[in-house]
Amino acid sequence: MARPKDPEKKQLILDCSLELVAVRGFHAVSVKDIATRAQISLGSVYTYFESKETLVNELYRTWKNRLMEAIGTPAWRSGWVMEREGENGSFSPSSGLFGVTKSRLTDARKAHKLLCHRLGGFIRTYPRAFLFLETHLHAEYLDADSLAMEQQVTEAALGFYRSHLGIDTARARPESVQILLSASFGAFVQLFKAHQAGLIGLDDDEIEELEAHLWSMIEGFRRAQEAQLSQQETSRQGPNCVMSAPGNF
Repeated sequence: MARPKDPEKKQLILDCSLELVAVRGFHAVSVKDIATRAQISLGSVYTYFESKETLVNELYRTWKNRLMEAIGTPAWRSGWVMEREGENGSFSPSSGLFGVTKSRLTDARKAHKLLCHRLGGFIRTYPRAFLFLETHLHAEYLDADSLAMEQQVTEAALGFYRSHLGIDTARARPESVQILLSASFGAFVQLFKAHQAGLIGLDDDEIEELEAHLWSMIEGFRRAQEAQLSQQETSRQGPNCVMSAPGNF
């Protein structure tokens, strides 16, 4: 009869894996390194995880879920609902941003500010986990479940841009939307790196300034898209859209 697995030991293995893999990288860390850091036998690691790939994929999904929960975006939800708590405008950590009903939040800028500050708060609280997620985002050893979760997160992000920021992601060029997403998230990655290097702080003032720059970029993207769609509509209408001169009836 197999011995029951200890959830605390499994968590210890995951925690030690995060410490090592986030700093050294996947390929530079062995299962033996993880066992040594956890002060357990090599066999104990394999009791919980059949391979290093299995371990790191569970670690990735665990922290991806925690990130999504921290900013109010559980990866398993198809629609996100934000609930107001009291008169001070605060929102519960378990509530969502994407798919929020207009009756609850009609101010797109407020939603964007909240998203940025929650993401900044996660980075401050869990810098090693953020480093791990960022460096393993497109790793070749991510399995189907991890990739599916990442796709859900991307679709949720697209929903946010579409529902609250007025960007028609269905009609925009996929490459343009991806550039917008990459620039937004990439700005936080670069801010994190500058903070790690001691070049800048990472408090609310820095997040507020970053949000302002990102919002300007989003507004520019939206205006450009509106102009492009308007031009396309005019082109489709063609010469029939031209008003007749007086007397030409």
